[in-house]
Amino acid sequence: PLNNGISFDQLLVRELKPTTRFPSLQWGAGQPAPCDFGPSTCTYTQCISWKGAGEPLGPVTSPLTAFNQLFAGSGEGATEAERARRRGSLKSVLDTVSGEARSLKGQLSKDDGVRLEEYLSSVRELELRLTAPPTMSCAPGQAPAAGLDYPSQVRAFHDLMVLALQCDLSRFVTFMIEYGLSGRSHPFVQSYGGHHALTHGGAGVLDQLVRLEKWQCDMGAELLGKLKAAKDATGASLLDSTAVLMIPDMGDPSVHDHENLAPVLVGKLNGKLKPGKAVRYAREPLGNLYVSLAKAFGLSLPRFGVDGVKVLGELLA
Repeated sequence: PLNNGISFDQLLVRELKPTTRFPSLQWGAGQPAPCDFGPSTCTYTQCISWKGAGEPLGPVTSPLTAFNQLFAGSGEGATEAERARRRGSLKSVLDTVSGEARSLKGQLSKDDGVRLEEYLSSVRELELRLTAPPTMSCAPGQAPAAGLDYPSQVRAFHDLMVLALQCDLSRFVTFMIEYGLSGRSHPFVQSYGGHHALTHGGAGVLDQLVRLEKWQCDMGAELLGKLKAAKDATGASLLDSTAVLMIPDMGDPSVHDHENLAPVLVGKLNGKLKPGKAVRYAREPLGNLYVSLAKAFGLSLPRFGVDGVKVLGELLA
């Protein structure tokens, strides 16, 4: 069974109830790989967004698919009338199978009938979001090309994250630059071994691991630069109204260290966060970071996860 509870992004969705077209987005540039310890391993290493226990939300891993998710296949230069016609041409899946659904419900127990209605309602809600017009005028620009190389995929997702926030299509986005247990090689930074193998390869391959993970940090900096350059609806920098949490899978991967994670928190979240400093904590549970972020979002969260029980005041303005 899958045992993860709700992830922080989905807790914010549940509590803040955003009215954006997409309550949240799950994206990643991961490369599929064999699961070391059975199918559930991939669920844990490839999903960082969980709606609840046993409900992982798998990421979209194609920039072109993500673009179409946001803009329903809009081409560069398409007018709003053309986009509206395309939305109007989309037919409801539920309308197509309504007769079968009614027939099935008549064969179910009362409890199973309730579950079926809940499922159909969630599908209808999703359809309405996908066919609703955007909440503001926003030009999608050029769709990402298919078959991009890995660095170009990452940069394309960066552009889409900025667009999603700038167009107010969603206010909560999770992004995995790569899956856990990744076997991907990074020859473009002279790192030739698989990432996971390099983390256990010792001093002989440490230089390759450092180059690889420095590149990942550089990609994070590029995203932050794009958010800083973009403007929100008030004309201010998008980064000023955003909180970006960048966090690795673990600390020292050679010993599977889950304590010394060194998360990076960037952005001001409309003046609620106090950036510009490094804080070193002695064995502070990661859960407390999420309790602190919840307060910055206006939530009083007594607990998060198994060990998040207090606010880290140094992070808040």
